[in-house]
Amino acid sequence: MFYDQRQFLDELERQGEITRLDVPIRVTRGDNEMMALSRHLSLEDGPCVWLEQCEGLNTPGVPVLVGNIGTRRRLQLALEAESWVAAKERLVRMLNTPASAWPEPQIVDAAQAPCKEVIITGEDVDLETQVPKVWFGEEWSAMLSDTICATTHPETGLLNASCLLHSFIDQKPDGTLFDDALRKRHLMSYIFWNPHAGNHVGMNYAAAVERGEPLPVAIACCIDPQLLIVGGGPRCPQGAHPWDKYAMTGALRGAPIQLVKCETLDLYVPASAEFVLEGEVLPDVHLMDYKHGNFLGYYNEEQLLPVTRIHCITHRRDPIWHPTRSFLPPYDHSFLQIMTIEAETLRSLRGAFPQVQDVVAFPSFGGRALFLVVQLNVDAEQKPSSWFGHQIIHAVWGSPGRYGASAKYVVVVGPDINPYSADDVIWALNTRVQPKSDSIFNEHGQALYFDPSLSAGEQGSTWNSEQLGIDATFKVPERLSRLHAVPARPPAAAMEAIRAKLAGRLPRRGTGRATG
Repeated sequence: MFYDQRQFLDELERQGEITRLDVPIRVTRGDNEMMALSRHLSLEDGPCVWLEQCEGLNTPGVPVLVGNIGTRRRLQLALEAESWVAAKERLVRMLNTPASAWPEPQIVDAAQAPCKEVIITGEDVDLETQVPKVWFGEEWSAMLSDTICATTHPETGLLNASCLLHSFIDQKPDGTLFDDALRKRHLMSYIFWNPHAGNHVGMNYAAAVERGEPLPVAIACCIDPQLLIVGGGPRCPQGAHPWDKYAMTGALRGAPIQLVKCETLDLYVPASAEFVLEGEVLPDVHLMDYKHGNFLGYYNEEQLLPVTRIHCITHRRDPIWHPTRSFLPPYDHSFLQIMTIEAETLRSLRGAFPQVQDVVAFPSFGGRALFLVVQLNVDAEQKPSSWFGHQIIHAVWGSPGRYGASAKYVVVVGPDINPYSADDVIWALNTRVQPKSDSIFNEHGQALYFDPSLSAGEQGSTWNSEQLGIDATFKVPERLSRLHAVPARPPAAAMEAIRAKLAGRLPRRGTGRATG
């Protein structure tokens, strides 16, 4: 297991997956190369890049990482697995582990916590110079990412520890800067506007607002990759474990995570984080936030969001920084998103249908869970019932996880189709589907927020979407009495043999589309 992000980077170096780049890269508002660099690395299946020269960085000397989880292989390495499928199965096993068996965190003294090597409090806090700010594309403000954010419900005391985004308050709508005091003492919280039942931090904030109290919050930045995967991925029922996703991460790692108490709050954060920001979300202060890239590949419209006052910063003596953003997929953390989407949906389906072999999400097909492919281990007359593919589609939309219910497109294929290959999936659509009889249309599905094709709601998109499911299995016995179309393709063993024979003899072309 990896104690921190640094141990993970050491492993990437051993695997030849990281490159130190001494070419200057611009990172400032309105004049930056970070979105272009990140997308280039994703499309070319490039390495993780350690940037040693960031032009315009407000914290000179702090190295910046791009792409440490930017491919299927590197995310697989973060989960210490031999393949993407093995990594996914490891997540599935963790999700099947009862919360009562999750290991409680180990609480360490501040003297043992690297994140406490430098402590800044009170009037000495200055976000302008003490926390790195990196801009991507045309984004309005720099943001914190690669974080886990800890809050508790003000009445029940239940902990929520999850990955959230926060943006710095810098610029007004007219392009002028806010006054120094606001810029130095505040962050804009990027998620708390949504207090619906599936968003526990939003519920915590809503309860604090009702009481007229600020909500204490601790934001740990640049954390170990397995905590990031769990924190930003699978649903953890509120109250399932007193330590929430800290304990869930321990179940994944097979060992307790180390936490340390905050300096100014009754909250705990990962002892190995690079930066920790302690503060409170104010109940009566909101500011307009503008133009950030989202996971569907578009810039958000303006949003009115609460403000967080920061009153303590701690960090490691020689910290590193990992900023990552969402934009036109694939991008750095799109593979983190699809891994948890696949694992959570796969676990939900297998509980009722052992015939489900795999679930695959395509980051290049719009990101997140808009397009899911479900692979069965049976087809044709081996299916347990007529129109079994239709059953699977309904099961995806009715799954209890966060993502299956909002899948805009679901395609079900048989065992001979590689669900990681867009070519294979489209071939199945072309040769095994009659568009009307093999499809299911749902007019009242659950929407994926930020989908620009939806009608506009109060804060952007609505929560309702149309959905399409396509059964791309062989229609035996639905229409045919036997399977008469035999695929003309080489067997898997022959393909592996020719790959081995030609290994290193052909030029490598990066596509950013790894297979399973």
